[in-house]
Amino acid sequence: MEVIIYILKCNGCAAPLGSSLKHCPYCGSKQDMAATLDKSGISKDGQTFSIKGNKKLNIGHTGQDVKATRICPYCTASTTWQDEYCLYCKNKLLVKTVHIKRNLSIDGELNVGKGGSLEVNKDLNIKGKAKLSGGGNLRVGGDVNLQGKIHITKNSILHMKKGATLKIRGFLDLRGGGSLIFGQPKKDKDPQGEKLILAVADNNMEQVKIHIKEGSNINYESQRGTPLYVALNKKKIDIARYLISIGADPSYHRNGKSIRKMARKINDPHILAALE
Repeated sequence: MEVIIYILKCNGCAAPLGSSLKHCPYCGSKQDMAATLDKSGISKDGQTFSIKGNKKLNIGHTGQDVKATRICPYCTASTTWQDEYCLYCKNKLLVKTVHIKRNLSIDGELNVGKGGSLEVNKDLNIKGKAKLSGGGNLRVGGDVNLQGKIHITKNSILHMKKGATLKIRGFLDLRGGGSLIFGQPKKDKDPQGEKLILAVADNNMEQVKIHIKEGSNINYESQRGTPLYVALNKKKIDIARYLISIGADPSYHRNGKSIRKMARKINDPHILAALE
């Protein structure tokens, strides 16, 4: 899983799918997401994802007035900026978490707002505009090359890895009370994440979906591992399929056991196809 932009539907069985899956974990049918990514303004070239110059990627609540109306891009129905799902076509409208395992280049505009989180494993190159507001956070594992503008407001953080390089040839605006931090963040227990882990272990699909809808991190790392790790470890096949479909990270490993290794042991063909 390299980047989850929004939730789509499988072209074979109409199950909900993250936009980076190659195969559906439910029916196994092959998915072609390249055109969808391009439509959303995300292009992939080698080791880099790019937000195109005329496109905007919003993560979390970024509208000043969350009750203001907007048009659903899927069915053109009228909805509001606070709606996570369209009330009519049920497609996901509000993205809260994006994890990019490659470089990210921003030629257009990036907004990370309330409840939003963007994690970039490698380098970040900002040629256009970026804004962190309302507690939205951006974590970067590599260097940051700022040629455009980034505005960080109160309670929002740009978190860089210790020893990484920040090159500023543009404008870094911290006047809104935002923070720039170098070094590893302290990992605290997340009550929502712990509830999600418990629901997975109990094989309670209804509660799993409720916790995720309420904002639980699908890649939260507990003492027992991530939700997907726990699901596979306890052989909760349906929950594992669901977590994979919405973008759970398959690269996690713990105590010598990896997600893919456990999936091969379970030998569910659809899960194996989705993780290839």
